[in-house]
Amino acid sequence: GMADTLPERLVLARQQHLGHAAFLELVLSDEVTRREGRSATLRAAKAGLDPTMRLDTFDDQPDLTYDRQMWSDLTTLRFTEAATGVLILGPVGVGKTHLLQQWVEHANAVGRAAIYLDARAEKLPDFAREARCVAVDHVDELEPDDQITLFSIFNSLRDSDGQLLTAGREPPQRLKLRDDLRTRLGWGLVFQVQAMSDADKLAALRRHAQMRLVNVPEDVLRWLITHWRRDMASLVSMVDALDHY
Repeated sequence: GMADTLPERLVLARQQHLGHAAFLELVLSDEVTRREGRSATLRAAKAGLDPTMRLDTFDDQPDLTYDRQMWSDLTTLRFTEAATGVLILGPVGVGKTHLLQQWVEHANAVGRAAIYLDARAEKLPDFAREARCVAVDHVDELEPDDQITLFSIFNSLRDSDGQLLTAGREPPQRLKLRDDLRTRLGWGLVFQVQAMSDADKLAALRRHAQMRLVNVPEDVLRWLITHWRRDMASLVSMVDALDHY
C-alpha cells in the first residue's frame, strides 16, 4: 500500500525540494495508480480471464489472416449497431481464446460488465445473463443443458442491447447445436481467423526472396516449408539468413 512507497517518496521529495502540497499530490497519485491496478486485476479475475492474454500480448503473426478493421470495431465495441453476436471462426491454435479474452478485458475497462466462459471447462452459469458483454469459448462443444442456458443468455443480451462473442471451429450453420440456438448465432457476424496454407507460405517466401534479390532454389524453399519452423516469422528470418550467407 501507501506505506510501501513512502520512504522512497520522502527521499525524492527532499532531493527535489518539494513543498507539502506537491509531496501529498505525489503520494496520492501513487495510491490512485495502485488502486486502479488492483481494481483491474480484480475485474479480470472475476471475469475469468487469464492475466497473460491481453491486447498487448497477442502474437499477431504474419501467418494469421483476419479483418483487422473488423477486429478494431469489435474491441472498441463499435459493432453493437450491426449485430447482437459475433462468432470468431478458425482452426485450433490461431488465438481465438486470446482474442475473446482481449475483448472481455476491453469491455470491462470501459465500464461494461463482461465475463469470459469456456464451454469446454465449465457449465454456463445463469448469472451470466446479468452481464452486458459475454464471451463463450468452444461454443461448438456446448453440452445440451448449456445450449439452453446460452439461448437464454442470447435473448437477455438482445433485450438489454448487450453483446455476445463466441468462438468455434465451424460456421454457425454447421454447429452441432439445437436449431433455435444455431439460428440465433447465425443472425450475427462471423469473424474469421485463418492460418496460411503451405502453398500461401511458399508463395510469400518467393515474393520475399525476390524483393531482397536473393536467388533461393525452389527445392530449398519447399524444404523450409516442410522441415523448418512453421510460422512465417521464422521462415522469413531463414530466407534473410540465406541472403547473408
